[in-house]
Amino acid sequence: MSGYSDDYAVRTIQKPKVRSSSMPMLMVCTNSIMNPDGILPVENETETSLLGTIIHSLCQSIVDTGSFDLMSYKDRLNQEDFDRASMCVSNFMTAWRQASLYMKTPQTEVEFEVELAHVIVTGHIDNLQLDPARAFILDYKTGRMHEDHYHQMAAYAYGAWDKAGRPPIFNVFVTTIYLEDNSIQNYEWDVAGLLAWEREVSVQVLQLRYTAGRKCAFCPLQGGCPAYRSWGAGAVGIFSDDITVPAKTWEEMTPEERGDLVDKMYVIKKAIDRANLGLRNLVKSTGAVDVGDGKEYVLVEEEQKQVNSRIALPILTTYLGKEVVTNNTQLSLDAVLGAYSQRAARGQKTAARKELFEILEKAGAITRVKQTKMWRRPIGEKTLEA
Repeated sequence: MSGYSDDYAVRTIQKPKVRSSSMPMLMVCTNSIMNPDGILPVENETETSLLGTIIHSLCQSIVDTGSFDLMSYKDRLNQEDFDRASMCVSNFMTAWRQASLYMKTPQTEVEFEVELAHVIVTGHIDNLQLDPARAFILDYKTGRMHEDHYHQMAAYAYGAWDKAGRPPIFNVFVTTIYLEDNSIQNYEWDVAGLLAWEREVSVQVLQLRYTAGRKCAFCPLQGGCPAYRSWGAGAVGIFSDDITVPAKTWEEMTPEERGDLVDKMYVIKKAIDRANLGLRNLVKSTGAVDVGDGKEYVLVEEEQKQVNSRIALPILTTYLGKEVVTNNTQLSLDAVLGAYSQRAARGQKTAARKELFEILEKAGAITRVKQTKMWRRPIGEKTLEA
């Protein structure tokens, strides 16, 4: 046919690229990741999680070298975070002792990029054991088990299969460990299961729609999303003073209504956290911020005293009793002094607090950590230097 060109027929349509960590969001609300309408994303006001980064580094060191050095991070963490890191690493070691039976030559932090029917998925796998007919994956999260990471783990499994050359017979075994509460979730896919998951992803990618719900708490498109606008307005209305119909009590609600309200409270809390962090970052970059009514927000530095549990343990056991110490894994200095003062006679409580404080101080069991906090004050007001 004269002048006919089949260029359109052979032209490759560029596929969207999605991080594996975004797959759970994609499978709930495709538009939150694809953004087909070009909605301006809300600035993601997040601070780097130093604790999470340190824990991941320590776990990787355990797999790579068989050892770790938590004490090298002692000066970078407050006592609470140091104790949490110690607990998480301990939990990982327990899981790794079992996983290492199957992962003899593991690779760590394995990057992958795999092409599916309608999307390209990228990411990195924490720990991968790749054999000719099977793969073992060990993924770890620094928090508790509170979200479903099925689709993220499926992406990892597909990436492992792709790295193996996509053999027709292949099995992938994935274990996700949540280091804070030591909970474990296991998954398993064969080739048929991986291809079924790919079809599920394709259907979701092609069916663009906005879906409001719990995941909105982490979505950068909140500001312009039509579904979130109406759903969020309803959520805020529940807690507004301007309500014409009295809100139901928990007892009056159906289970579905309770679940919906819990989800809305969660999203509102995350929105408040994001707004607070945005204000904090603004104060960091510009100094005092005028918030009207003659008030301003500033950042002030305060010194917090904390208990060094290792040094304090024998002292606390003597003064509070073994049962109190063993039943409380986290004891703030104020809680320790308060518990001891309750045992004192009337009129001697303040003296008792001072007595135990001085004993802990002399033993070197009290550490001082500088922390910053937001402070709302009259414009121009001066604060006393510590």
